[in-house]
Amino acid sequence: MMVYSRMMISGTVIINLAALIAIYLIEYDNPNTLDPLRGSGKWLASWFQAVTPCTAGFNTLAVG
Repeated sequence: MMVYSRMMISGTVIINLAALIAIYLIEYDNPNTLDPLRGSGKWLASWFQAVTPCTAGFNTLAVG
């Protein structure tokens, strides 16, 4: 694998993991976002919210 490919893939993974953890920790007890969800639903919503604004351009959690 080329150096540039490895750098881009590693950077993407690091940024997505950082966003996933940040959203999970910040929104964990927020009654309008993750609080109604239980178990793995909180992690899945956090992951989806971390990835989709960069790729699909829409949100699933109320950020306004």
